Amino acid sequence: MAKFCDNMKYKTHVAGGLVAGVATLGLMENNSGVELAVMTGAVVGSLFPDIDHKGSYIGRRMKATSHIASSLFGHRGITHSPIMMTFFTLLLFLISKLFIASTLVDLWLLGFYMGILSHIFLDMLTKGGVPLLYPFSKKKIALTKMKTGSIWETMVFVVLILTLGYFGVNYLPLS
Repeated sequence: MAKFCDNMKYKTHVAGGLVAGVATLGLMENNSGVELAVMTGAVVGSLFPDIDHKGSYIGRRMKATSHIASSLFGHRGITHSPIMMTFFTLLLFLISKLFIASTLVDLWLLGFYMGILSHIFLDMLTKGGVPLLYPFSKKKIALTKMKTGSIWETMVFVVLILTLGYFGVNYLPLS
């Protein structure tokens, strides 16, 4: 069982991203046919902030990108800042408008952004915290002193899975 500093395990982040994606779909009036775009975006977004950590799930799969991000920014810097990730997602949105004017891409980016926010929130629950106000402050904010792989993270994971089940049954079309 691998442990990477004070990072949540990728499965917990994926569960958080799925909850964020399903919750987003639940807030949309007519979500028929858009589920896959939002949900895949949410899963990718839930893992994306750890691109700056070479030992993370995404970092091990995108070694060159992870090495560059780690060298430039370090871990839990720019990619764990809601402010910077909002600008990054908006930049992706604007670039997509120039090349691919597609509602599905817009929905994927919405899911991606929600997944990123879920990742940042979950990392705020660990003792390492996140730089919530970066680039204005590098101070890391932690809501708890939870350690990765602890019983507390397992409890967070179980709550996320139960929440996902609740949202899935109550908000997603099952036909």
